[in-house]
Amino acid sequence: MMSITVSAASAEERKPEVSTFEELSGKTISMLTGAPFEELISSKVPDVKEFTYYSTSSDMALALTSGKTDAFLQNTAVGELFVNRNSELALLPEPLKEAEFGIAFSKKNKDISKWKAAYDKVCAGVINELWDKWTGLDDSVKTLPEQDWEGKNGTIRVAACDSLEPMSYLNGDGELKGMEIELILMMAKELDYKVSFKTMEFSGILAAVEGGKADMCCGSLIITPERSEVVNFIPHHETAFILIVRSADTEEAAGFLESLSDSFRRTFIVENRWKLMLTGLCNTLIIAISSGIAGLALGFVITSLKRKNNKLIDGVIAVYNAIVAGLPAVVILMLLFYVVFGKTDISAVIVSILGFTLIFAPKAYAVIWSAVNAVDKGQLEAALALGYTEKRAYRRVILPQAKKIYFPLLRNQFVLLLKETSVVGFISAMDLTHAGDVIRGRTLEAFFPLMTIAIVYFLMIWLFTFLINKGNKLLENRNAREAEKK
Repeated sequence: MMSITVSAASAEERKPEVSTFEELSGKTISMLTGAPFEELISSKVPDVKEFTYYSTSSDMALALTSGKTDAFLQNTAVGELFVNRNSELALLPEPLKEAEFGIAFSKKNKDISKWKAAYDKVCAGVINELWDKWTGLDDSVKTLPEQDWEGKNGTIRVAACDSLEPMSYLNGDGELKGMEIELILMMAKELDYKVSFKTMEFSGILAAVEGGKADMCCGSLIITPERSEVVNFIPHHETAFILIVRSADTEEAAGFLESLSDSFRRTFIVENRWKLMLTGLCNTLIIAISSGIAGLALGFVITSLKRKNNKLIDGVIAVYNAIVAGLPAVVILMLLFYVVFGKTDISAVIVSILGFTLIFAPKAYAVIWSAVNAVDKGQLEAALALGYTEKRAYRRVILPQAKKIYFPLLRNQFVLLLKETSVVGFISAMDLTHAGDVIRGRTLEAFFPLMTIAIVYFLMIWLFTFLINKGNKLLENRNAREAEKK
C-alpha cells in the first residue's frame, strides 16, 4: 500500500495515460449500473472490448487503479472531484458529449410546474454559487438548511443516491448532503413542503419513482431522451460526459506506515466515519437476529403443518419452497422493496427482516423435517402406547431426539444467513457492508473498509457460534438434571 501524489500539475493539467478515444480501442470501459450510455461511448471509441458495470463510482475508480478496467464514464462534477482526490486518476481531455443535470419527478406528479417556478425563483440565481460550494474541496462550507418551516402542503418523498458526491451522498456521520439535496430543500421551503429523503444506490432511484415509492429522485442524473420517457425533469446545471483514465504523472511520496496511518485516519477518524460503521454493524445484527428467530419459528410452523398430510397445505409449502430456492436473496429483497411495498414508506431494515425471514424459514423447515423423519418410528409408537396424544408425543419425544440432528445444521444455516444479509444495501438498508461502500466512496480506498468488514464478520460468526453452542450445552445440562430428578 503506497501513498501516491502528483507534481505541481492540477487535476485539469494532469497528463492521462491515454489521451484520445482511439487509444481506448480494444479496452474495457465501465459505467454505473443503470447508466444507458453504451452507444454514446461506442460512437467515440472504436471497438470497445467490453462494458462492465459497477454499483458505485468508488468501485469503478478502484477497478481502474487496479487494472480491472481501462476507463470509466462519469459527469464533470463527480469526475473532477475524483481526480482532485486521487492522483492516480486523470481526465481524458475531450468530453464525450455535453449534457445537463436534472432532478427527476414522477410522471404522475401534477405539481411539477410549481416546483419549476420555485426553482426559477429561489435556485436559478445562485446555481453557480452552489456549484462552486459543493464541487470544492472545503467540506466545512458544505452545510444544508434546517427544515424549520411548517410544511403546510404535506411531505414530498425523495429517493436520493447515497454515493454520488457532490450531488447526493452520505458523509461519515451518515448525513445526506449534496448540491441537489440543497436545491430540493430550497424549493420545498418556497412551496412549504417537508422533505423525506430515502437513500439508496444509483440503480434504484429511478425505479423508486416509477414504482411510486418516491415522488422525485436525485443523484447526478443526466437528462436523456430515454429517461425523459419515464420521468419529468427540472434541469439545473450544464455538465458533460467524460471518461476517467489512469494518470501518467504519479510518483511515490510516502512510505508504507505513513500511507497506512493516513488511510486509517481518513477511513475512521475524518467526519467520525467510525459511527457509520457502527450503525451498519447494529443494523446487520438486528436484521440477522430478528430474521433468524422469526424464520426459525416459521420453520417449526411449516413442519407442524406438513405433518397433517393435507394435500392443499403440502402443495402450498412445495410452491413456497420452490420460489425461495429458485430466486437469489437479493432478487427477493428487491421484489419486496420495490414491488410489494413499492408505494409504502416501510423501512428498508423492516423489509430486510421480512425478506430474510421468508428466505430462512424453508431452510429451517427442511433441516427440522429431515431430523424429525430420522427419528425411529418406534419412538412415536411407544409414546402413543403410553397414553401420549400424537401432538404431545411429537413435542415431548420426537423433537427432543431430533434436536441432536437439526441443531448443528440450523447453527450452520444461521451463519449462512448472517453472511447473506450483506446484500441488503441493494434496497438502501445501511448494513455493515453498505457502510463500508459509502466510506470507500468518500475515501477512494479499499483496504481499511474491506478489512474491517471482513474482520467484523469473522468475529460475529465466531461469537454467535460460541454463544449458540454454549446455550445448547447449558440447556442439555438442565434437561439432564431435570431427568435425574424424575
